[in-house]
Amino acid sequence: MIEAVMLVALGFLVASLLALAALPALARRADRLARRRAEAAFPLSLAEIAADRDHLRAELAMRERALEQRAESGFSAKAGAMSEIGRRDMAIARLEAELAERRDRVAALEAELAQTVQDLAVTRENLARESAGHQTTQATLAMRVSDLASLEQQLAETRTALGGT
Repeated sequence: MIEAVMLVALGFLVASLLALAALPALARRADRLARRRAEAAFPLSLAEIAADRDHLRAELAMRERALEQRAESGFSAKAGAMSEIGRRDMAIARLEAELAERRDRVAALEAELAQTVQDLAVTRENLARESAGHQTTQATLAMRVSDLASLEQQLAETRTALGGT
């Protein structure tokens, strides 16, 4: 049994020696792979760094220009809206002035109508008086015409009576 334990220990030692012998090769491979990953992640040359920086500047400039364009369109939309508000304010002021003018005109027409109604009432009173005076005059005239007719008849009778004597 000691032999078996010694063989196992010897196998373990040989395997350990082989692992120690292969360790530098594995370390070099791991180092090489890590460097490749680092080189791929980070540019090493100054030209690559400058190109990357220029690329970032170009992206930033494009973003800034897009923001400027959105701001310009916003400003132009705001200016258009303000212009429309100004036009509408002017239209409102014009309509309010027209409304005030029409209200004044309506008030003047109402005052004129009231005066005309008052004048009409006075004219009706005068007409009623004149009509009453006219009827009185007509009655007087009719009476005088009948008096004249009776006087003419008396005159004719008197003439006939005088002419027959």
